[in-house]
Amino acid sequence: MTTKLNYTVDSEDDVFIARCIELDITSDGLSKEEAVANLQEALDFYFSNPDTELD
Repeated sequence: MTTKLNYTVDSEDDVFIARCIELDITSDGLSKEEAVANLQEALDFYFSNPDTELD
C-alpha cells in the first residue's frame, strides 16, 4: 500500500528544510534534493517504527 503525503521545502540561510505537512516531520539538507531525500528517510523510519518515542 502506498501512502501519498504532501510536503513543502523552504530555504533558510544556506539550508533547505523539507516538512511533511500531515505528520509535521521535518528534515534538512544543503540542497532541495538532499532535504527531500532526508525527509523520505525520516518518514521511512517513522512508518517502520510507529511506537518510537524520544526522551
